[in-house]
Amino acid sequence: MKKYFFILSIAAISALSYSCNTNFSPYAPSTQQYVLNFVIRADTNFQTATLSKSYPATSTNPYSNQADNSVHGAVIRVWQNDQVSILRDTTVPRPQPSSYTSPLSVYYNNNFQMQGSSQVTVEALLPDGTRLTSSSTVPDNVTFNYGSIDTLIPMPNANVVSLYWSTTKSDVVTMPRLSILYYSYTTGSRKLNKFVVPLSYVTVGNQLVANYPKPLTQPGYTVDLATFGQAMQLLSAGDPAKSKYEILIAQIEVFSFDQYLSMYYDSTVRSTDTYLVTLDSPDYTNIKGGLGIFGIYNKTTGIIKISQDYIRSFGYTPALPFF
Repeated sequence: MKKYFFILSIAAISALSYSCNTNFSPYAPSTQQYVLNFVIRADTNFQTATLSKSYPATSTNPYSNQADNSVHGAVIRVWQNDQVSILRDTTVPRPQPSSYTSPLSVYYNNNFQMQGSSQVTVEALLPDGTRLTSSSTVPDNVTFNYGSIDTLIPMPNANVVSLYWSTTKSDVVTMPRLSILYYSYTTGSRKLNKFVVPLSYVTVGNQLVANYPKPLTQPGYTVDLATFGQAMQLLSAGDPAKSKYEILIAQIEVFSFDQYLSMYYDSTVRSTDTYLVTLDSPDYTNIKGGLGIFGIYNKTTGIIKISQDYIRSFGYTPALPFF
């Protein structure tokens, strides 16, 4: 037994010594891939896409690359039923901060309006003959359940704002956004503003940080009336002249994602939790012939009235006196 253990120990030490002497490189051999990212917003006729190519890493610092790897001169076409549109190649100022110094290259079309529940196909034909394709279906608008959703803020004897909707398909990911619409006066001019109400406020150090809703699979959520009240106060923070703020309504917007954007969310955000640290992200793609994401999302908008007495309790002026 002792001899057997000694042989195993020598073998283990030898293997360890061999592995320590082996050169290790974090840079694996790579094959160039083309990347098409195209997310269509169904409630507008202005669409943009980006087209780029992969490149070998020269550093472990992801921000070290300064070479623009955008692909120019491609023909990107979009089909919906018998309608065909072509995206044009252009450049726009690059959002900062960025390690890239050149303008951002995009493809765009400002005359392509989606039709509900129809199939949409995209094809990108690159200068070297490479063809990238993908297809998806326009998601339906959600329907607000006004039998369950609050029609007035605040509702009698309620301490939350309830927001609910329904969809025609299951397992659809939606993204809600609740906002307060109001007028303010700056240098004598009247300006329409929108203040987004978070799910909650969290105190971090000496700062109040907004915690906004994440994409949901359930058709609804609630916001504490106390949080809504904090948002009402913060929209005029630092300005003592409260009466010059005219509160209009609360607006609820629900963004509904197609199956591929929903699957992308499943493969990224939902694959982690508070206690899990990932060293890499899943390589989700639905582009044939390359990498990237093609998806479609829609937006449905509804309104909720705000009580005049509630508005006046903050010192504001009701903009719509008939509520």
